[in-house]
Order: sequence, then C-alpha cells, then structure tokens
Amino acid sequence: MSFLPSAYRSKSKEAITLALPIIGGQLGQILMGFFDTVQIGGLGHEYIAGSGFGNNLFWMINLLGMGILFAVSTLVSEAFGEQHPWKAIGIFRSGVKTALVVSVIFTLLTLVGMRYIHLFGQKEIVNEIALRYLRMVLPSIVFVFLFTACKQLFDGMGRTTIGMYITIGGLALNIFFNWVLIYGKLGFPRL
Repeated sequence: MSFLPSAYRSKSKEAITLALPIIGGQLGQILMGFFDTVQIGGLGHEYIAGSGFGNNLFWMINLLGMGILFAVSTLVSEAFGEQHPWKAIGIFRSGVKTALVVSVIFTLLTLVGMRYIHLFGQKEIVNEIALRYLRMVLPSIVFVFLFTACKQLFDGMGRTTIGMYITIGGLALNIFFNWVLIYGKLGFPRL
C-alpha cells in the first residue's frame, strides 16, 4: 500500500527515468578522470601531479563556458512543454553558435592561463608536464562545447540516454587511447 497518490508516483518514476542516465553520464566523466590518473600513474608522481594540475586548470576555466550552454536544455524543455517542438530547432542553432563563440573565448582564456601558469607556484617539472598536457587537450575545447550543446538539446527533449551512451563510449575510447598514446603502443610514439 502506497501513501503517495498515483500522480506523484507517476511523476517520481518519470523524474527517475530522466535522471538515471544523467547520473550515469556524470559517473562516466568521473571515471574518465579516474582512469586518466591510474594510467598516467605508471609514469611517476611528477606526471600525476602535472597532468592533474593541467586538468584542474583546464576545467577551472572551461566549466564556466559549459555552464553557459546548460541553458539549452531548459529552453528546449520549455519549448516541448508548450507543445512547440519546432522552437527547439532555433534554440539548438543558437546553442551551437554560442558554443562556437564561447569555445574561442575559453580557448583564449586557457592560453592566458597557460602563459601565466607559474603564478600558481608549482614546481617547474609540474608546470612543464601541465603545459604539455594542456597543449594536447587545447584543441578539444571546441568539441567539448559542441558536445555540451548537443547533449543539452537531447536532455531537454527528455532523451537523456543518448548523452550517457556517448559518454560511456568516450570513456572506453579514452581508456584505449590513453594506453596507446601514453605508453607508445601499436607503433604510436610515447606521448
């Protein structure tokens, strides 16, 4: 016997159905950082410190830009709630344009952070490794923002599993390419 009316149970089930894939996608992103650290750990503590510092600097700067794009899901959801799904197309186009503009701005901000990395007071070896790491991930900023805009479109439409599957697939690729590129496997240089 349930104490909640059926309308509340129905809405709770709907919310959980939408939320679980979002939670799974977030878990996938956390696991990406975990496996990066584990795989880099084989190179030594300086590499863990340098890549961790570079990763923290990267996300400290770029999470703000991603937060700007989170408005897409709210606006798309509102359009679907008003029974005007055609509005979502315009919102998505604006989101993609915003992602492109924001990616340029935050790429420049990341470059500024790289230029003044010494202000954080880390050891020179840590700064050197962090800069190498940041040079490798710098081109990904535009793709991070475009993915965020696309994910927010699908989340706003209530299709949250798509972003989760892409994130989990990205996690598997990340683990594989970390192995290949960190340790120089399959004929690739050791990066």
